[in-house]
Amino acid sequence: MDDEKEVTTGGKTVKYLKVELQDGKQGWVQSDFIVVNGKPATVLQDAVIYSRPDLLTKTGKSFSRMDIVGVKTEQNGFIEVAGKRKDGKWIESGWIKPSNITTAEIDVAVAKYASKALALADPTKKAAAINEILENSDLQSSVFIDELKSHISPAEEDVEETLENTFEGTASDTTGE
Repeated sequence: MDDEKEVTTGGKTVKYLKVELQDGKQGWVQSDFIVVNGKPATVLQDAVIYSRPDLLTKTGKSFSRMDIVGVKTEQNGFIEVAGKRKDGKWIESGWIKPSNITTAEIDVAVAKYASKALALADPTKKAAAINEILENSDLQSSVFIDELKSHISPAEEDVEETLENTFEGTASDTTGE
């Protein structure tokens, strides 16, 4: 069974790798979009990108909090990562300090959900998506939960509380209490 293939379209050749997910599903992914034998991670704070594992090779670019990256290797107190920066258009590789990332599965999951939620333009849909994350008890120990709470405006919390109180009042009225 082949684990890689190349497809040429319009003179451009693209390499694909066969992948298998944890649930056993298999498929093909463009090789530029994955880190073979890497470990998923997410950025904890803005992290300067270096072109080599050396403080003298600062690039002027950085990964942002909650960017998801793949960890490739470690060397000289740096880790090599690949991922898409919030401000970038393409997958980029570089070296950052290990203190800038977390490999905790829960933080990677919350960062993934949060990136989709925070990208929503409609404030009501954005608040609903953030609340869905905040209400998921499986995600509560993520380092990003408090930050997500800060994206919910007090006005939205007041409306939610008012609705809850209204429903509680209606329920007590109908039960005769």
